[in-house]
Amino acid sequence: MRSLPLALSAGGEQLPSLALTIVARFTRRPAVFDAPPAGSVVYAAGRAIPVTARDTMAINYLGPPSRPGGPGPFPILSFVDVLAGRFDPEVIRDRIVLFGPTIRGVDEHATPTSGDVRMWGVEVLASAVETVLAQRYLVRVSPGVTVGSIFVLALLGGAVVVALRPVRAVLAALGLLVLYIIVSVVLFDSGLLLDLVYPPAALGLTCIAALVHRIRFGEAEQRAIGDAMARYLSPAVSRWVLEDPDRLRLGGELREMTVLFSDLRNFTTLAQTLPPETLVSLLNLYRTAMTDLVLRHDGVLAQYAGDAIEAFWNAPMAQPDHARRACEAALDMLARVADLRPEFARQGWANLDLGIGINTGRMVVGNMGSRNHLAYTAVGDAVNVAARLEGLCKAYGARVVIGEATRAAAGPELVYRELDLVVVKGRAEPLTVYEVVGRAGALAPDLVGRLARYHEAIAGYRERRWTQAAALLDALAAEAPDDGPIALYRRRCAALLAEPPPPDWNGVYVARTK
Repeated sequence: MRSLPLALSAGGEQLPSLALTIVARFTRRPAVFDAPPAGSVVYAAGRAIPVTARDTMAINYLGPPSRPGGPGPFPILSFVDVLAGRFDPEVIRDRIVLFGPTIRGVDEHATPTSGDVRMWGVEVLASAVETVLAQRYLVRVSPGVTVGSIFVLALLGGAVVVALRPVRAVLAALGLLVLYIIVSVVLFDSGLLLDLVYPPAALGLTCIAALVHRIRFGEAEQRAIGDAMARYLSPAVSRWVLEDPDRLRLGGELREMTVLFSDLRNFTTLAQTLPPETLVSLLNLYRTAMTDLVLRHDGVLAQYAGDAIEAFWNAPMAQPDHARRACEAALDMLARVADLRPEFARQGWANLDLGIGINTGRMVVGNMGSRNHLAYTAVGDAVNVAARLEGLCKAYGARVVIGEATRAAAGPELVYRELDLVVVKGRAEPLTVYEVVGRAGALAPDLVGRLARYHEAIAGYRERRWTQAAALLDALAAEAPDDGPIALYRRRCAALLAEPPPPDWNGVYVARTK
C-alpha cells in the first residue's frame, strides 16, 4: 500500500475517507471538505492536499511497522489493558487514538517501509492521518522532469563509456546512479518523488549498450593495434602504452636513452652466393631470434635495414637501467648467434659473426615520418655515435663496442675492457670506447687475469712505454691468439717503436670510415 483515496463517490455524493474525517474532527473543522476537489488538489480539513488520479494521496510513512511494547512510530496499547485500566492516561491525552486488530494474518499489508514484516491496517491508517495532519505530502515530479532525467542520465551513461576505460566507466556509472539516489532521498525529505525506475534504467541500458559496442568493435581494434605493437615493443611496454595511447606522443620528446645497432659480419659477400629464397629464410630466422631478445629486455625495435637492426631503451616507458638492459641484450644476441651458427653453416651461410654498437645520450624520440605513415623512432647525435661504434667492431676485432656514457650508466653488473680513445667520423672530440666482455661473476678466472694484464699493457701504451706494453701483449697473444684488441695493439706498438710519433702524440685514434 503506497496511497489512500481521500474522497469517494457514492450515489452522486462525495464522501470523505476515514483518515480525512479524523483530521477534520481533530482540528475542529465545521466540515470535512472545504471546497470541491479541483484537479490534483483536495481541499479538506483546512488543507490543500495534493492527490493523483481518483483523488488518491501518497502516504508518507514514518518508518517500519510498530510493535506492541516495542519501538516504532506509534505507541501500541493492548485493548485488554485499556479495559482493565492498566495504562497511563497521559499516553493518549490530546491524541488521536485508533482502534484495530493486531493479529498476524488479519488485516496485514506490505508497505514501502514494512520489509519482511507486514504492517497492520490500523497503522496504515495512522500513517495516512499523520501525513494529512502534519502536511507531510509526497508529490511526484512533473513528467517533464522525469523525461529530462531519462535523457540526461542516458547521455551521461554513454559519455562515461566513451570518455573512460571500461572499468572506470562502470565505476563512473555506478557513481552517477548513487548520486541520483542521493538526490532522490534529499528531495524525498522535501516531499518530492523522483522516478526511481526509468532514469536509472536509462543509465544502465545506455552503459551496457555502449560497453557492448566498445568491447565488440573498440577492443577488436585495440587487439589489432596490440598485435602490431608487439612486433616492435615487448609485452610489458605494449601493455604500458595501451593503458594510455597518448604516451606515444606525436612529434617527439627529448630524453636520455640508450640505442643499439647490430650488423652481421660478411653478410653482403655471402648473400651474393645464396639463392634468394634461402637468403630470405635465413635472414628471417636471424631477425626473429634477435628481435625476440630485444623485446625480452623490454627494448623497442626501431627498424631493420638489411641485416642491420636498430633498437633503443628508455622510451616510451621510463627505464632507469636502460643502459644495462641494452648491454645484456647484446650479450644474449651474441650467444644466440653462436647457437644459430651450425644452422647457418648447414644452409651455406658460414663464418658469420655479429658486431654491436651501443651508445647512451640525449636524443629525440617520437612518432616521425609523413602525415599518413609514421614510425616510432629516435634521432640525434647520440644515435649517430652508436652507429659509428658498431662500425668500430671490425676495426678492433671486438663484438660489443660501447661509449663511455653507456659504460658509466650500465654499472658494475657487467665487465668491460677499454678499447681506445677514438674520434669517430662526424665528431671532433675524442670518445673513450669500451668492449662489453660479459656479466660480472660469470667470467673464467683466467680471463679476469688476462683483462687485468691487458689494461696494464694499455696504460703502458698510453704512457709511451711501448717496449714494455709490447712484451705484455706478446704474452697475452700467446694465451689468446684470436683476441682482436690484443692483436691490434701489438701492431700499433710495433709501428710506434719502428717510427716514434711526435712529442704531442696523445694516443687518439681517428676513425676515417663509418
